[in-house]
Amino acid sequence: MGVVGEIYVRNNRFANENLYRFLEDLGLEVWLPPITEWIYFINYTSKRWAKKLGWFRTVFRYIIESQYLKWEEKKFINLVKDVLDMAEDLDVEELMNLTKKYVHPEFEGGEVLLSVGKAVEYLSHGAGGIINVIPFACMPGNIVTAIFKKIKEEEGIKFPTLTVPCDGQKSLGTKMRIEAFVEQVKEFFNSKKQNFKKT
Repeated sequence: MGVVGEIYVRNNRFANENLYRFLEDLGLEVWLPPITEWIYFINYTSKRWAKKLGWFRTVFRYIIESQYLKWEEKKFINLVKDVLDMAEDLDVEELMNLTKKYVHPEFEGGEVLLSVGKAVEYLSHGAGGIINVIPFACMPGNIVTAIFKKIKEEEGIKFPTLTVPCDGQKSLGTKMRIEAFVEQVKEFFNSKKQNFKKT
């Protein structure tokens, strides 16, 4: 099951009320984008703006920075790859290509683009559902929720989705919604496995 959403809430255990531990305790494997995704995205967006403005030396600088960041990240991954089972994440450019079908390329909402692209990537790798973690009443997060409906309609795949607004209240209602969602994910995942066996 994949998690997308607002960068800080998604990555801070206190802000998301230890959501991933709760999901794991309910029997799900949780896929979470790395924080480096946001760093690469800022670099990607800055490079695009520099191109538009004709600042080609700046574009070149961002290209060099991206390559250096990837090199440093690869060095770190090589140190821990024997200990951690890690999937290789798509480049930001590839994520943006996945997003183009559902969001206009000129749309400037960073977390919307990343969340939609990552959700499409997760689904293509067999995720049984997507959780969108947002701060309470977050407009970009609500846009992502609406786009998920569009993806379901256009692709004809009724994958389970849940938007979890985190407001620090530890609501019993939210807990119950998550538990119901987990059952939907398990059912969806099992039905996909059965369909795969038949083919």
